[in-house]
Amino acid sequence: MQQRKRWWNIVRGVVLACGLATFGTVWSASSAEADSQPAAIGHEATELTQYLVLTDTGQMWFGKPIYQVENRSGSTLSHVVLKSLSGESLPVLDVGQSTPRAWPTRSSQIRSAPFTLQAGQSMWFVGPKNPPVQFELLWLASGKHPRFDIIETR
Repeated sequence: MQQRKRWWNIVRGVVLACGLATFGTVWSASSAEADSQPAAIGHEATELTQYLVLTDTGQMWFGKPIYQVENRSGSTLSHVVLKSLSGESLPVLDVGQSTPRAWPTRSSQIRSAPFTLQAGQSMWFVGPKNPPVQFELLWLASGKHPRFDIIETR
C-alpha cells in the first residue's frame, strides 16, 4: 500500500511538472506575441470607438432601459459579445438594419451571443438603469484577433 501511494505521488509529480513546463512555454509564447502587438490592439479599439455609437432609446423592457449600439464603421464585427463592465452578459433584443416593430415579450425570445454586426447594423439590448452607462463590446477582427472597446452613451 505504501509503495502504491509513493508511485502515485511520483506520477502526480511528473504530470504536474509536464503541465507546468507546457504552461510556461505557452505563457512565454503568448506573452511575446502580446508584447509585440499591444499598440495595434489599443489603436484599433480606439479608432473604432468613434464608429460604435451607443444611445439610450428612451424605451423600456420589463422596467429596464433599452440601448442601441450602431456600427457606423465600414467593417463587419464577427463573434460579437456585449457585457457590462462587471462582466455579465446583457440581454440582446435584436440585431438588424432598423428598429424592430415590437420587442420580445418573453425572455426565451432573447437572442444568444455571439452575433455578427455588419456595417450599418445596430444591436438593441437591455442595460442597467443607473449611470455610468458603459459597456464592453468584444469581437474577433480579421485574422481571428480578439478586440474590445468600452462604449458609453453620448
